[in-house]
Amino acid sequence: MPRAPAAVVTLLLGLVCAAAPAQSKQGKKGKKGKTAPPEVQREAFGTSYYLLEVPPGDPKKPRGLIVMLHGSGGRPEVCVPCYHDAVAKGFLVCLPASIDPAQYDDADEKQVLAMVDDVLQKHVIDRDRILLSGHSAGAAISFFLVSRRPDLFTACAAGAAGLRFPAERMRGSAHVPFFLATGAKDFNHGECTKSAPLLEAVGIRVVLRDEPAWDHGLAPEAWTAMFEWFDGLVPAEQGKALRAARAACDAGTWSKAAPTLAKLRDAKGTTEHVRTRVDIMLATIAAAADTELAAIFELVDAKKYEEALARLTKAKGAFAGTTAAARIDEEIAACRAQIAPAK
Repeated sequence: MPRAPAAVVTLLLGLVCAAAPAQSKQGKKGKKGKTAPPEVQREAFGTSYYLLEVPPGDPKKPRGLIVMLHGSGGRPEVCVPCYHDAVAKGFLVCLPASIDPAQYDDADEKQVLAMVDDVLQKHVIDRDRILLSGHSAGAAISFFLVSRRPDLFTACAAGAAGLRFPAERMRGSAHVPFFLATGAKDFNHGECTKSAPLLEAVGIRVVLRDEPAWDHGLAPEAWTAMFEWFDGLVPAEQGKALRAARAACDAGTWSKAAPTLAKLRDAKGTTEHVRTRVDIMLATIAAAADTELAAIFELVDAKKYEEALARLTKAKGAFAGTTAAARIDEEIAACRAQIAPAK
């Protein structure tokens, strides 16, 4: 992404520092009843660092992740208060620092994704609850990162900045919902409000929060609203079912995942977002079946029918109850027909 002019950077620095989020009222009680800030880990990474808030609880259980990008001229420390509500509810919060405090560039875009991967490797993360959020330039970068990794981020919450490239590039991210927050006193107000219909035009679901009293710094309730929106996308019981299905998919036991996914998709109270996540998982199962059948077809073409039949029999169990089951039965019958005359 091109570097911002020095004058703009200076302006943004002043705005970010002046509009730092109010301190959260959550956390441990300090002396005289005051609320002490929560402990935050600082992780050196590449040419920069990131802050990480890890909630208490069983680290072996999958937990949601929020990635929050600071604005130009800021540092992740000023963003620590933004998602305290999320930490209290069991989410990890990752706050990457840009290489140059004044701005983001192409190297930052790659490094932020690498930082997220680092968190994924070190912690057990619920892959259906990963929010990318950002303020100002961090919000602008978030649009770009979602367009690059729609397989990674499951939602995006952008504050005080909008889309700065052709919306068509977001079409492949149509399954990622957006929450946009802006205020009438923000110099990016027009950019933010125009982004909503542009995203909707390529199939993205958008919530726009536009408050007349908010300026570029937004207000603490903006981040609270973003988290509540994100948390509501996957209700607790539906999230439990999604996690069970994903664990089965990760283990390659597609036959266990399929019934759970079918039940969840058809349930009356299932949210639109969860249905979208279900469809993505079902597509993963279908792709796995296609890959397995392609390998079996190679055996059939080589007239290795016994070997193909053995592999089909195994696949029948693995993909029982999925849309691939009927195809597998057909191939089993065809292989048996080829083997029978020889015997």
